[in-house]
Amino acid sequence: MKIKIKENNKNIQEFNYLYEAVGWGAYDEKIVKRALDNTFYSVSVYDEDKIEISA
Repeated sequence: MKIKIKENNKNIQEFNYLYEAVGWGAYDEKIVKRALDNTFYSVSVYDEDKIEISA
């Protein structure tokens, strides 16, 4: 297992993947893009190249 931490990763597909994974459903990509563009700071945790957590 190789853990990577990335700051301010604004990936719409990963955002929707995580929302789907917890049962919240995906959002329209335009809405997600706007939300991510207005996010001051975020951290994403990866196991190899697979996203595991984002906050």
